[in-house]
Amino acid sequence: NEIDISGPNAPEVAVNPENWTTSQSFTATWNELSDSSEINRYEYSVDYGEWANNGASSSVAINVVEQGIHVLRVRGVDNAGNIGQEGFAELKMDNTPPNTPAVVETLLRDGEWNSVNSAKFKWNNPGDYGSGVDKFIGSLDSVEVQLGKQLEHQINLTDGLHSFKVKAIDALQQESEWSNEISVKIDTHAPTLPTLN
Repeated sequence: NEIDISGPNAPEVAVNPENWTTSQSFTATWNELSDSSEINRYEYSVDYGEWANNGASSSVAINVVEQGIHVLRVRGVDNAGNIGQEGFAELKMDNTPPNTPAVVETLLRDGEWNSVNSAKFKWNNPGDYGSGVDKFIGSLDSVEVQLGKQLEHQINLTDGLHSFKVKAIDALQQESEWSNEISVKIDTHAPTLPTLN
């Protein structure tokens, strides 16, 4: 009779959902392992905490409370008591919107009448804890403008009063608050002289 002194191989661990999610609930599954002494049980650990006995089941439901990336480790233990190699997976949870961007206008005088009509609005990437800022949406005179990933928007404006603000959207479509609003006044027409009779 051979003596078994080696533990099972590492399992291949998959989680659902596998990408960033707003959900706190995950399901992990892995391949059933084989071992010369047979598998006694599977164990799992979240964020390097205590190992939990999962019995013969090759799946487990896990709830996470704090957002961010959590590490799930899974291993098999054989009937000889040998502990196997660890398989890993990440649980990625993001349930908060991005931070709020701040916008400035770089070509015109704020609060004064401007005789040129080209405006350039710039803003920062405010950051997002988790999935990251994916895109920006602007509001020009209360009409939404899709801005993609760019951090500036240049546009020629008509005469009159105009307002612009922006918000950030993360990879899970969570929206930040609107930024500060920039107001500009455009008047490109010089006054006409009165005609004398």
